[in-house]
Parts: sequence; C-alpha cells; structure tokens
Amino acid sequence: MPDWLYEGNIARPLGSLLHEIYQAVRGGQFRLAIMGVRALIEQVMIQKVGDSGTFVKNLDAFQPAGYISLVQRDALNDILDAGHAAIHRAYEPKTKDIQIALDITEGVLAAIFVHADAAKKVSERVPARRKTPDPP
Repeated sequence: MPDWLYEGNIARPLGSLLHEIYQAVRGGQFRLAIMGVRALIEQVMIQKVGDSGTFVKNLDAFQPAGYISLVQRDALNDILDAGHAAIHRAYEPKTKDIQIALDITEGVLAAIFVHADAAKKVSERVPARRKTPDPP
C-alpha cells in the first residue's frame, strides 16, 4: 500500500475499497482484486465527472475533464477490461497483472487526490521571487 493511503488523502468509501483490494491481493484472491480495481476506477470517475452510463463514456468524460492523460486513459481502459474479463469471461489474473493494475490505479489516484495538495504545500514553502527593477 502506498504511504499516502495512510495519510487519509482518499476519503471513504474509496479509501476503504482500496484497502479491501490490497487485502484481496495479500490473500491471493486476484480475481476479486481486479474486480475491485474495476469498481474503484468506476467510482472515482463517477465521483469526479458523473455517471455517463458506460465505462467507455465515463472514460470519455474523465480524460477531457483533465483528471487523466490520453496515455492513462488507454491504460485504464485495459485495466477495466481485465476487470470485465474476470467477471464475465473467467479471466484469472497473474501476480504481475495485479501489480500492473495497481501501479496504474495508484498513479491515477495519487495524481487526483494526493499530488495537487502536496504540490500546493511545497509551493507555499517556496520563497517568493524578488522583483527586479524595470530597466530605465
């Protein structure tokens, strides 16, 4: 689990769902973990941009709203598909598959819920620039 999860940056129910995903991973329940990742990503998108009815439409709203880049959108689409496959097509993810899904998910969550506040705190500690006089 990332350190920032313990700092309370992600409020319930998202934070508690992420905890449950890690518990599933530790227990070797990889299908449940990837289904949880799918659910978590869906909940984040709905929280931030509303529910457009499908995952693809939610991603189509989430990316232009500035929460993720185009590269992250494509990666999330692949991770969401793994969750769908575990639910609908008996896909059994391997350890590496879960690690990749969690890396991508953690990166998105950190960018949305952690980095902006952390960067603002850094900015508050940076001394202001000295004004240089205008040339004569």
